[in-house]
Amino acid sequence: MEAIKTWARSLFLLSIFSSTVLMIVPKSMQKQSRFVAEMLLLLCVMAPLAGLLSSGSRASLLPSEPGSSYTQEFSLGKFHAGETARRVTEIAERAGIPVESVKVTTGDAGFSLVEVVVYLSDRPADETLRVFRETLGAYLGIRKDRLRVIAPGATESTGP
Repeated sequence: MEAIKTWARSLFLLSIFSSTVLMIVPKSMQKQSRFVAEMLLLLCVMAPLAGLLSSGSRASLLPSEPGSSYTQEFSLGKFHAGETARRVTEIAERAGIPVESVKVTTGDAGFSLVEVVVYLSDRPADETLRVFRETLGAYLGIRKDRLRVIAPGATESTGP
């Protein structure tokens, strides 16, 4: 109940602050200022949903009874890691590179990739492996030292 009161208080104070700022802003900036104020209010209204998306939150999306095994937990970090692993596997299959598994580590509540490790089931040609790493690094937007491709019978590939 206290959380609802705090949320309502912050929504009220933001609306008072926004209306005050809108009175001070010159006419030439009214349209842009109103847009920013409305977006801030929208974010404040939507803030309670952020608790469902954070990886630190263990809130269940479905009510569960004690002893029930039917619960769904959502974490943006798990979702991002799963989708990244799926996409890496798909890219590798299209390039003809056999992937055994993909390990993805996320950070910043699931908004960034900390590390991606691709385990191959067979070693492709060196040039194919280099092009795959470069393409994957560009696609994922992560530094070369955070992307590792490990092939059997070879030393770990961390960069060209």
